[in-house]
Amino acid sequence: MVWRGDVVSVLLRLWVRLQLMGWRLWRRRQEAAGGKILFALALVLSAWLGVSPVARVAHLLAGGEEVPPLECESRDGVVGQLPRDHYLYSERYGWFDTAHFATGDPAQVIRDVHAAVARGGDQVVIQQGLRGGITGYTAYYWVSGRVPRDRILGVALGIYLDWSRRFEAWQNRPPRALLGPFTPFAIEDLPSQYVGFYASAHRLDLAYVLACYLDEMEPTDEAPPRLTLAADLAGKVEPVLPGIRRLVNRAFTPLVPTPDGWRRVPWPKALRMMPVGSVSGLWHFVSEETWYFDAALVLAED
Repeated sequence: MVWRGDVVSVLLRLWVRLQLMGWRLWRRRQEAAGGKILFALALVLSAWLGVSPVARVAHLLAGGEEVPPLECESRDGVVGQLPRDHYLYSERYGWFDTAHFATGDPAQVIRDVHAAVARGGDQVVIQQGLRGGITGYTAYYWVSGRVPRDRILGVALGIYLDWSRRFEAWQNRPPRALLGPFTPFAIEDLPSQYVGFYASAHRLDLAYVLACYLDEMEPTDEAPPRLTLAADLAGKVEPVLPGIRRLVNRAFTPLVPTPDGWRRVPWPKALRMMPVGSVSGLWHFVSEETWYFDAALVLAED
């Protein structure tokens, strides 16, 4: 019996071939009509499969897997242990929170998704404690057993990114928002969690990732800025008082100050990963819950 996942995989590869053939014909200005037909067929397939043409071409041309990290070169000698300081600062990539590298335990998420697929489909649970484990947040996801092997890591990333946003939104609801009004979607939170997932996915030490792929890091215990007087030009700040805005970052890329205001900075190519969204049908969110004083849970403090 041919599983739907196998059919989709075959169609995706056919779609890539059609697009490449169409592009080559157009580029050479030969047999333009044939190129248009091939390209149109590829677009129909992409619409049916629910994939982004440019993104999936890049993904499948890379062998259907995440691009492996580049070897560390010029900064090979400075790789060491993560500092004990709470925050790290880079002029190019902004602030990182060392406590958020392991939020939600991304390594366990990856293991659980692999196991769920191997069992033919199962539930994955992600949880995180706050205030030393006094309270916490748990979310449940269903993972299909038909996830192709080359998309398991992408599914794990898609689930982890969805969970991370839900976790931040949960912190923004009463009564937690009253205890930490500047905690939800702080500018360093989601980028830090993304880096933590990358390190877990590629089985790399966090100090190695930071030293090799990101700018010089300065350890500090001083918290990143939370407020700004700048106008809300790019939707990256929220009103607090007249003339005062709260800095927020709802994306997984760094947000840094520039002479022209706060701007988003893309990751270097070696750090870019492609998540598989829930629209693929390979996973979906099930439910969430808040817990209090559960001594049976061994959770990291935020």
